[in-house]
Amino acid sequence: MARQYSPPATYLAEGGTWPDGPFGPDAPVLTEAAAQYTAAVRAELERRGWSIARLARETGMTAPWASRMLRGLAWADLDAVVRIERVLQVSFFPEDNA
Repeated sequence: MARQYSPPATYLAEGGTWPDGPFGPDAPVLTEAAAQYTAAVRAELERRGWSIARLARETGMTAPWASRMLRGLAWADLDAVVRIERVLQVSFFPEDNA
């Protein structure tokens, strides 16, 4: 059975901001990876001059869901990660983290 976690931004330490952190000691290990991925996606959207609505159109996701994911209010599922990777060429597993 899969673990159920609260949204990633709920694991911020006091004074932290999503996706920059810092994160509290209770944060699942996935939180740091999700934060790095969010930062990379945001940077690529900015580089391309794309809005969240454009990301949603290009990936087939809804804009409200994409917005929640990028604000740390929802975890990106594997389907979303693959869709974003194919469109933006942003990897969830950056080579420098291998």
